[in-house]
Amino acid sequence: MKSKKILAALMAGAVALCSSGCTIGGDKSWCAKSGDTQLPAGVYIYELFSAYNQAKTKAGYTTYMDMKAQTIDGKDAFTWTKDTAKNSINQIFVIDDMMKDLNLTLSDDDNKTISTEMDSAWNGSSSNAGYGSTLEKYNIAKSSFQIAYAEYYVKYEKVFEAIYGQGGSKEISADDQKAYFEKNFASFEMVPVSLYSMDSSTGSYSVMSDDDKAKIKAELEGYANEVKSGKKSMSDVGTDYMNAHSDTVTASPYQDVTTDLETSGLPTDVVTGIQNMNGGDVQVLDIGSYYILVSKRDIKTQTDTELQKEQTKLSVLNGLKGDEFQQDIEQKAENYTNATYNIACINAYTPDLFYTAPSSSAAASSEDTSSEGTSSTSDAVSSTSSAA
Repeated sequence: MKSKKILAALMAGAVALCSSGCTIGGDKSWCAKSGDTQLPAGVYIYELFSAYNQAKTKAGYTTYMDMKAQTIDGKDAFTWTKDTAKNSINQIFVIDDMMKDLNLTLSDDDNKTISTEMDSAWNGSSSNAGYGSTLEKYNIAKSSFQIAYAEYYVKYEKVFEAIYGQGGSKEISADDQKAYFEKNFASFEMVPVSLYSMDSSTGSYSVMSDDDKAKIKAELEGYANEVKSGKKSMSDVGTDYMNAHSDTVTASPYQDVTTDLETSGLPTDVVTGIQNMNGGDVQVLDIGSYYILVSKRDIKTQTDTELQKEQTKLSVLNGLKGDEFQQDIEQKAENYTNATYNIACINAYTPDLFYTAPSSSAAASSEDTSSEGTSSTSDAVSSTSSAA
């Protein structure tokens, strides 16, 4: 009798979950479909992985924290993670539908961008580890990552430009673009110098002594005076610095930058320092771990040239309407009714895949009670012979 009651409860739960469109069966190879598009299970696992990490960030996660006990935006963390992953899946369908409605297709250049971005994100580089080795642990195939990551964002950008760019239904005027650019962007050249020294025999780094820091600052201030006088360009300074420190510097540190400072990703101290400079100023910024020689341009001298560049125009449009567009896509995804979800897949892959019990002795009981769910989910993953 007990087993029948459990089965009845599980079936009732399945019916409730499927009220917005689901199919019940044993095939876990796909997660959702809409129209002619069927997404592999790996796309859902990736969105679940991404949502779980967002939940950890929102919760201020530490290794002593039990994510199963956390509340995110009024929901328990695991429910929030699953709901967010589903919304992300729906966003893929929403963008695909908008591509069709706007008669947009991926060009050869778009596909090259997708391929390049994929290889970079999956494999990484000499200075950045790729996502591939981590995602493969969770049975996420490179092809699934491509759909959820590179393909999605290229399509997202195309739809955004089609709506807010020239000729779009919500076209942003040239005057508004110009005003935003001149208020929020900065154009500057810089030569950043790390204040850490490297031991060439061991490859280890250590903070420079105060005497060495003082010598570097004096050197950069000397270069600043030469730039101010017109004796040298900032590019010249980068080359000169490389040659003077060839034992530790193998490439010119010179950089030419035009960017929206608030979204640039530059350290706050750098952003503040550049914002406080006037066009034409040349000075050395001290941000603790770096000295940065900066020569700032008058942004108005760059407006016409920069707004001819597609990437700059996209950055301006994103600054003006990026949040509005993202909220619109999220809301459309929340109300999306054209998707059918595969309940076998959704139930097989849960946030337990990524859960780590808290590393305190008080959490031992929590670890014990969660082990069954974690084991069953791991079994579901390992039962699939190839990445999803």
